[in-house]
Amino acid sequence: MNLIEDSESIAERNSRDGLYREDLAFLLGRTLGQIHSQASAMAADPAMRPLFTVQLPWPMMLDQTGLAFLDNMGAIGPALSAAIRQMPNLTGQLSELRLAWQYDSLIHGDMKWDNCMIKEKPGEEPQLTIVDWELIDIGDGAWDVAAILKEYIMVATVNVHQRNSAAATNTPLPRAINLHELQPSIKAFWNAYVEARRIPDTSAYLDRAVRMTGARMVIGVLEYLFNSKELGTLGTMMLQTSLNVLESPHIARSQLFGWNG
Repeated sequence: MNLIEDSESIAERNSRDGLYREDLAFLLGRTLGQIHSQASAMAADPAMRPLFTVQLPWPMMLDQTGLAFLDNMGAIGPALSAAIRQMPNLTGQLSELRLAWQYDSLIHGDMKWDNCMIKEKPGEEPQLTIVDWELIDIGDGAWDVAAILKEYIMVATVNVHQRNSAAATNTPLPRAINLHELQPSIKAFWNAYVEARRIPDTSAYLDRAVRMTGARMVIGVLEYLFNSKELGTLGTMMLQTSLNVLESPHIARSQLFGWNG
């Protein structure tokens, strides 16, 4: 739904144009960094503190909560629960993220391109409005960053799935989109975020964000396959990607940014 007059989401723009513009990525990174910088003032305000739940994302709590709650999370919930039970290493890796979690930011909690509305006028810088703030909290800014990195991974993952499906049915293949093509946009987002946030140790922060991208991919299964009763190839690819990112974050970082070391 178009919530802002004469605007569309970044997800809609990307889908329509097939482009992943660096200027929009830069704008999102800068805006998100500015929002995250407000955490100290918000947390110090006694009138504001009771408004926040200060909760960890549920993928990091599975070893304590169990998986039964997923059975009520859409048609895909039971299948996701069953798949995670078959991947004990995934649960272990997700639980370890609790040790890395920091309460350093005012976070959106549900960052994705669908919630980033763009309005453009000729000759002017695009205007960005971030919507859907129901999950706003004091938490780890790397979680919101991870949610955007997840969007790029999903572009490449869905593209592979679509091309494989087209090949299997002998229908025309969509053009190939890989992470290498997306790297300029990814770097623009990250560089703008770092500058706006003034992060002292960017390498450690990025490593944490990349690991959290693996956790955000698990939530992505619910988002992409909510009405499906089976994970299918796409859901299986997403969970395997989640585990790969969590177990080998430096490889994931290299694939996302093209940076070695």
